[in-house]
Amino acid sequence: MVDKKIINVLVAEDNEINQRLISTILKKLEVTFDIVNDGAECVEYALKNSYDIIFMDIQMPNMNGYEATKIIRQKNMSIPIISISANSFEDDVKKGKDIGMSDYITKPYSKNEIENKINQWVKK
Repeated sequence: MVDKKIINVLVAEDNEINQRLISTILKKLEVTFDIVNDGAECVEYALKNSYDIIFMDIQMPNMNGYEATKIIRQKNMSIPIISISANSFEDDVKKGKDIGMSDYITKPYSKNEIENKINQWVKK
């Protein structure tokens, strides 16, 4: 379980199975969360609401995770954005960091990995 402060998480993930997986993990961690289906929705939610961390899938329809991260960073939002991708090649990780992603997790991921990233990036 993550620290007892109420933590608000935004997840951008288009795959329904992955949405159910991360929902189950976040419920077990007792955090509040919203899940959106693409990068455009992620930007919209990030601008309207207050989140402590964003888990951002890279490959999504309409707007991918890289494009969404660029827009969020252009709005001077310093929220931690954790890339979630099946690709963990050095070039992919570098591209994410270059556009402002804070960190990354490779699919498939575990509850412990999600919990560790929350504890690492969310200010207590």
